[in-house]
Amino acid sequence: MKILITNLYSAANRGDAAIVKGMRNALQEYFPNSEFIVLSKSYEAARAITGLESYPPLIDRLKFFGYLGLIYFLLWAYLYKKNIKLPTLGKGERIKNYLDADLIVSVGGGYLNDNYPVAMIRWLFEFYFGKLLGKRVIIYASSVGPFNKFWLKPLERFVFDKLDLITLRDSKSKEALDSIGVNHSRIHVTADAAWCMEPLSREEGLILLEGEVPELSVESLKISISARHWEFYKGDSIESHLRYIKALSSLTDHLVENLGAEVFFLSTCTAFGGYSHDDRQVAYKIIENIENLDGVRILGGEYLPEQLSAIYANMDLHIGTRMHSNILAMLSGTPVVAIQYEPKTKDMMDSFGLGDWVIDIEQINPERLIQTVDKGIEKRDLIKSQIAKKLPELKMKSKDNARLVHELLAKES
Repeated sequence: MKILITNLYSAANRGDAAIVKGMRNALQEYFPNSEFIVLSKSYEAARAITGLESYPPLIDRLKFFGYLGLIYFLLWAYLYKKNIKLPTLGKGERIKNYLDADLIVSVGGGYLNDNYPVAMIRWLFEFYFGKLLGKRVIIYASSVGPFNKFWLKPLERFVFDKLDLITLRDSKSKEALDSIGVNHSRIHVTADAAWCMEPLSREEGLILLEGEVPELSVESLKISISARHWEFYKGDSIESHLRYIKALSSLTDHLVENLGAEVFFLSTCTAFGGYSHDDRQVAYKIIENIENLDGVRILGGEYLPEQLSAIYANMDLHIGTRMHSNILAMLSGTPVVAIQYEPKTKDMMDSFGLGDWVIDIEQINPERLIQTVDKGIEKRDLIKSQIAKKLPELKMKSKDNARLVHELLAKES
């Protein structure tokens, strides 16, 4: 069985890498000895971080000639099924990845929305190109929407209705597909694919942490923070981001000065392989406003997602803006306070019965953040027990993605 995983933006986002690894683990249970190939513009980073064979997609970028390329290769695929072979324009090896695939699976994540309309056109092309080749094409454990661009909605509905299976990691996504009239008979709400990733042990994480922090205290409270730059605030983006920075700076000061904590900024997104988002830069902005830097560290290692999860295992509490930093922490049983920038975070925390431990990034301020984190530290054993109680259920729901794929193929064979 050859499974082609498409649409991976960059594995330098360790959340996306965790999704790929979770997809592989779950699918391998149902399809042993399968061969996995990943398509990504940053294919070298994908190969290094996921450990899977990785290649560039058929269309790298969309400018004028890129749009012409979309049209040409859709025509190429249509005629290929009619035994009419057009020139491959030097893309023969890339096309071969699609032709050889028994199954095309779009990587899970939150990229299928109108915030990125140009990219959305490319994702829709990937789906429809596969369908024109007669392949089974699946969206796997994604968040989708919002779909607000009126000129894109008909195309989105048309392509989504052609797909063989759509699994979603949150209920809001199903509402988004319903809003544009997508046939819901092939739609299922499951859970994020990353829940099927296997972290390293807490002991292995401690070795990694001590490698960066040799003077690590044994007794002190340990708090990790994942920060990011969010571009889609409802109000003024610059002012809103400064408010977010101030809130995290004030929190860090409070943790160090009043609780004697060690604070570790540990990012899931770095500039590895030329990725454009390096959350460590946001961490540097935060500590510029901190009065006491004793015990505050920005960890700079280029870690695999299972290593990150193991490092988080050594924390008393994780404060995560990136949703997958929260997932990686919870996979190791670490209590979490989540900062929500999209509905997927609240939905995920609600599935653990931890909706009280979510702060909307639009409403963040120092007082509210400090109050919530203080309470989280106080109640961390309760949060931890709730994670331990619900985690097996989330892992099973995550495996349901692969089960549904297996049922689809069994039904068609």
